This record gives sequence, structure tokens and C-alpha cells, in this order.
Amino acid sequence: MFTVLTSVGPTAEVDVFSRRDPVASSSDANFEPHIGLGRRAFLASLGVAAVTALVGIPARVSSAAPVGAYTVGRDALGLTQPPDSLLGRVAPSVDADERGMFAPSEPWPVVPLSAVVQPDGRLLTFGTPPGVSRQRGMDFDVWDPVSGFDDDAHTRTVSMDGYDAFCNGLAGMSDGRFMMVGGNATTSSMMYDPATGEHVTGSRLAQPRWYPTVLRLVDDSLIVLGGGEQVIDAYLTPWDQSRVAITPEISTDDGGWRQLTGATSTMAFGALNNHWWYPRAYNAPDGTVFGASGDVMWSLDPSDGGSLVEHGRLPHSIGVSGTSIMFAPGRIALIGGGQLMNVDYAIASTATVLVDINGASPSARATAPMAHGRHWLNSTMIPSGEILVTGGTGIGVTGDSAVHESEIFDPNTETWRPAASATRIRTYHSTAVLMPSGGVFTGGGGVPGPENNFNVEMYYPPHLFTRTPDGRVAWADRPTIVAIAGDSRRGGTVDLTVDHTRPVVSANLISLPNVTHSQGVDQRFVPLGTSPTVSGLAIVVPDIGEAPPGHYLLTVVDDNGVPSPSQIVDIPVDGPMTITVFGDGPPPPPEATGGPVSLDDVGTHSGHH
Repeated sequence: MFTVLTSVGPTAEVDVFSRRDPVASSSDANFEPHIGLGRRAFLASLGVAAVTALVGIPARVSSAAPVGAYTVGRDALGLTQPPDSLLGRVAPSVDADERGMFAPSEPWPVVPLSAVVQPDGRLLTFGTPPGVSRQRGMDFDVWDPVSGFDDDAHTRTVSMDGYDAFCNGLAGMSDGRFMMVGGNATTSSMMYDPATGEHVTGSRLAQPRWYPTVLRLVDDSLIVLGGGEQVIDAYLTPWDQSRVAITPEISTDDGGWRQLTGATSTMAFGALNNHWWYPRAYNAPDGTVFGASGDVMWSLDPSDGGSLVEHGRLPHSIGVSGTSIMFAPGRIALIGGGQLMNVDYAIASTATVLVDINGASPSARATAPMAHGRHWLNSTMIPSGEILVTGGTGIGVTGDSAVHESEIFDPNTETWRPAASATRIRTYHSTAVLMPSGGVFTGGGGVPGPENNFNVEMYYPPHLFTRTPDGRVAWADRPTIVAIAGDSRRGGTVDLTVDHTRPVVSANLISLPNVTHSQGVDQRFVPLGTSPTVSGLAIVVPDIGEAPPGHYLLTVVDDNGVPSPSQIVDIPVDGPMTITVFGDGPPPPPEATGGPVSLDDVGTHSGHH
């Protein structure tokens, strides 16, 4: 359950959603929860003109009604922090301050080949039936980190009308729902509401969309790129486009889809080298879409009937098995990969290519390579502004070539350094996402593969640790954002009240993670303009070219490089942002310091849960 606060001038409004149907209460003994009502209807039922404590407007209530285990707010400094059942509760490894640390493996109900952080901070994963090594995307697991890894931390919903989301694409919508497109359902679409767990069948598409990319554009419409029929060898007949979708489709105001025939492209989305497999695509600063398919760069203008321009070749092809990420506005890293399909025995690339799309035309150049070649690796932005890569395989998807050691790329120095090693192999169909707590969820791999991994490991980056004067490694003392106030419209200035003993010196946004098949959808890092204040930091809300509409993790960083837990904010096309207020979570942990953590039991979980 979460709360959304919207600063709307003289008042703030609030939505409350719950998945547990808890008994709610307030100072009014007759209060009953009205789940699903609009903002004003809910406020009317609460009997409060406005709940304003958390957006910096003088509070009219000192504490709002608790709903189940969660509260709307406690006081004027009432922003709660995202839960994490392991962070601060396990002893750091002896080199965690340099390499980060993986916590022991935990069982997971499904093989999470798709992983999406919801606007409420919970994690949606799907890919198999619970505990069954079978390709099926009809069982959706939602994990609530507040409950740790116990069975009751998971809630399962089942797809409506037989929609099979295996190998599909999805993107967030302006109303907080997710639009799911294609997959095993090929031409079907479905809307999933994370607030209620409801699935609603959407309109059919004109072309099959297995392995598609779905992107929310700067005007809130959705575009679908690539995909095809359920084939993996279309590249063997590159002249035959009958089984692949070479024409993008865009959502319409009436809930349908319209083909962008002017953007039809066999080079960007065709059978050649399987360019139709999850094209890597990003909202560009100028409002167009930039993409990379294999070794081809292109840009697409979605206006009217659409148009597409090719921009030449990359110095390295990521194939279908590489990853990409926007590490700064208009700057993209394409990393590793090189396979043309997921069952060949190609040797994985170590290459890193940096693309700049801020100029009149994109430019690309190679930079320092990784230490390990990787197919089906995952790339994750972390709050330091660095890129974490995890998992992958050196040859095809073979288990004996699996890469356990992680690596971190520093965009400022353009160098890689080694990071902690995972215990489990993470191969094809694995995922990694940054959670609001600052830990990185890594999980899955398999179906098919050498292991079908119904398990996950949490990785904690080096900036979450510190070395004490006596040489021990300890969890770092972190800043926390406790209030957000000001003009949160684009270009406006927002004051962040921060609770910390050290100065906070920077702030950033990271798009809410949405990952499948080694690729995050429009995954980007946005450094924010800041200035110090007495209570913390003032930030400038970025323009739409830097931060397209959507949900983001908002983080501040102190002068030692230690990041806060993130607050989830929704930045719309225009108007004020909304803020997710997390549940209270478990009590604060005791201080956890010391020597090496015991990993004796890490590998005991079976690959089949």
C-alpha cells in the first residue's frame, strides 16, 4: 500500500491504495477505507480538507489515518523510507566498501525474466508459473520488500483472458498502469494496474509483437517497436520480412493502435541480424526517439505518419545479447553482447561503445572494454552515476562460461573496475533492477538455460559502506529525504529537507527500472541542478528533454558519496510531481559491522523452487 501526494497550489491531495484489504482507522471511529476512489472522494471520506504535511505546506493535521501497516504521514517531516529486509542487517564483507557485496541467495516463486519496480515501490516479476520450469507469462508475482523474503511477502495475480506476457514488452502509462504488449500473446495487449492488481484486455495490434520494445513518449503516447512471430532464426532469411514487424505502432486517444507507415524500416526492425529483437530505444532530448539495432543507429519522429532516419554504424554490434543504458542526458553506453540469436555459441564481446545524441547527428566511439566478455548481462544505473553490470555468459548461454564477477563503469574516467561476485549464475532471462532502498535486485536466468533459477540475490554497491578508523567495514550512515516542498512543475525549484549529519552535495533521478532480456526500457540517469539550503538541498525539476514523463527514483548524495534511500516521484508532461510515501517497514537495524560474512549456505537453494 502506498500514498501519492500531489502539490497543487494551496492544497495537496492524496490517493491510498492497498492490496491486503486491511482494516483502516483514524481519529474518526466511523472511518472506513474507500479504496479506488478518486483523490477528492477519498479526502471527503477521510474528513480532511487536505493532507499537506509532506509537501511543505503548513500541515492541517499532525498525523493522518493509518491504513493497515502503512501510514499516510506522521508529521511535517513525515516522508517514510523504502524498506529493505537485508540492508544494514547482514555483516559486510571485508571488501564491501570497494567491491560492494552480494547477500545470500533467496528463493523466488518464478524465474523473473521480467522485473519492474512499481510506483508503490513493490517489485513485479513474471516469466514462469510458480515453481515450474515452463515458459509462461500468465502468473504475476508482486513482492513487498517490507515483508522480507517470506512467502507472505509475495502476492500472485493471474492474467486475464489468457494473455501470455512471456517475452513481451511493457511501459508505464500516465495513469500509473502498465501497458503490456505482445509476447507469447503476439498481437494482444493488456493493461495492468499495480494499485489494484487488475488486468484489462487492450486493443489488438496490426502485427505480431514477440520481443517488442514499448516506450512512453514525451506526449504520453506509447510507441511499439520491433517484435515479430515466435521465431528466433528469422536472421537466416534476411530478405524475408513476413515474420517480423517492420512498422512501428503508436497508441491512439481512443485506446487503439495506429501504424506509423512512414517509419517502416527493414534495417531498424527487420530480419537482418534479428534487428527486430527488442530494439534499444530512448527518448532523445529533441523529442524524437533514438535507437540502436545490432550495429545500426537510427532516429524516429513519431509525429503524423512517422519517419525514420538511419545514422550509420556503431563500432561494435551488441547483437541481441548486449545491453544499453543512458548514463547522462543524451549519452548512452552500449555494452557487451554480439549474439545473433540466443542459442548460438558466439564468443561474447567485452566492448563498450559510448553514443552521444545531443548534437545534430549521433556520434559513437569505443572506450575501455570490460574485463569479461558477456552475453545477456544486465546494466543498472546506481546513485553514484556509475553503471553496474552483473551476470552474463562468455560463450553462448553455457553455464560453464557464466561470469560471476560484477563490474562498475565510471563515466567520468571511462574505466571499469571489478565488483563483488555473485554465487548463482545469471544467464539468458535474468534481470537486475535498482530498488528504492539502494540495493540491486538480481535474479533469474534460464527457461531455457543451464539452470532455471528460482532464486535472487541482492547486491549492495560500495557507496553503501564505509571503513571505520580501526579498519572494519560498516554500513554507512545515510542521508534521508524527509520532506519535499516547493514548485514541482518543470523548471520549478523544490526544497528537499534532509536528515543527516553531513552535507548533501548532489541529487539525481533514475528512471523507475523496467527490465527484460538484458535491457531496461528508457533506463536513464539525470543529474539535477542543486543549491544548498539550511535544511538540505534545493533541486531544479528538469525539462522534458532530460526527464521524459514517468516515475523516477529521487536520491540525494552526501559529501562522502553516500546516497540516500530513494523517494519515488512521478514527473508528468506538465503540472506538479507526485510523491510515493512508503510504508513504515521493519524497525531500524542494530549496527552491523565486522569481518567477512559467512556465505556457507548461499548455494543451498535449489534451482527449482
